[in-house]
Amino acid sequence: MVAPHFSDPPHTPDSHTWIAFDPPQFVSDQAECTITVDTVQLMADKTYVRKLLLHTNSALETHSLVLKVQTAPVPVPIVQLPYLFWGLLLTGSGAMAWVTALAVAMAGAGLGVAVAASAAVSFGAAAGALATAGAEVGAATSVVAGLGAISAAAMLALVTGVSTVGGTLTAMGAGTGAVIGGLTGAGLGLVGEQLVERGFSHALAISIALLTALLGIGLGISLAPGYLSIQVGVALLLTGLPLAALVLQPLLRRTSLLVDHRRRERHLIQP
Repeated sequence: MVAPHFSDPPHTPDSHTWIAFDPPQFVSDQAECTITVDTVQLMADKTYVRKLLLHTNSALETHSLVLKVQTAPVPVPIVQLPYLFWGLLLTGSGAMAWVTALAVAMAGAGLGVAVAASAAVSFGAAAGALATAGAEVGAATSVVAGLGAISAAAMLALVTGVSTVGGTLTAMGAGTGAVIGGLTGAGLGLVGEQLVERGFSHALAISIALLTALLGIGLGISLAPGYLSIQVGVALLLTGLPLAALVLQPLLRRTSLLVDHRRRERHLIQP
């Protein structure tokens, strides 16, 4: 039987709220007895200590044993961002956007078209390399980024009426775009894979990685002289607010689950 304990509900020698014996009685010098603990009514991440009383027909009529039960931690998932790689993607994309914006301001919109078009090609190459390495989420993220880069090149050419630049500037733009696309594509892939490994869904990982790069690009452009405008500010809001919502979603969900668990703990058995 289980000795009375101030935290346990009242029980009889033959039954206990969360500890059971099988068989409850035995007649033998050597017998096997199974002790079953039902932790449903116990608090998470706590140590329960109870005294078991074994009545015998020997000279010492009662033996006492100590039962210790360590319950599992709170069953709430801990999901964290890969802050190092996430920060590198944000600052790296911002720095490259800032440099590109300065170059376009000096050389003209045609350089921007060349950079964006070349970056799109590099995004595709990065996607292929990531897919070969088995990084499916990273590859998908780079593909989406490549589509965005080629769309940006087309829109820039349409708005400015400039499709290319000549000679050295074309080569410079292509080289710059190749570097930007390669580095950003690798960064997107790495962040996407890290997010999936930490428990984020594929769609959420791709969205966070892309929005992070877009926010970095927007910040980089806004910091370049002469580029800060209402349109850029709106773009920052349209990328920053959804990114904040996606990043905070796991934290808010964990907080909600913890609050709900603490509320239910009031009705559980104390250690």
